[in-house]
Amino acid sequence: MNTHLGIEISRRDDIESLGYNLIYFIKGELPWTHKKHNRVILSEKLNISLDELCEGLPEEIKEFIKYAKELKFDQQPDYYYLKNLLLKAAAKNGIDINKV
Repeated sequence: MNTHLGIEISRRDDIESLGYNLIYFIKGELPWTHKKHNRVILSEKLNISLDELCEGLPEEIKEFIKYAKELKFDQQPDYYYLKNLLLKAAAKNGIDINKV
């Protein structure tokens, strides 16, 4: 999101992007997947709620993105926390990460 706004990117943006990729892998698309112009994509990202974006997904995915959005520019992410969110989501959904 910050790239669209012309704000210097950091680890928080990488984590947010990873969250969007997870949603894409699960759902097969994002609301802005077929949009071509950056302004339209930015508008989609700014106007969609986390509830709408993460509808039908494990709550941990929503929490993952929410955490990323709340990080400060130079804040060290809690990678252990983020990893455990994903492990918890996998376990709740019967996904054996050792076989993925």
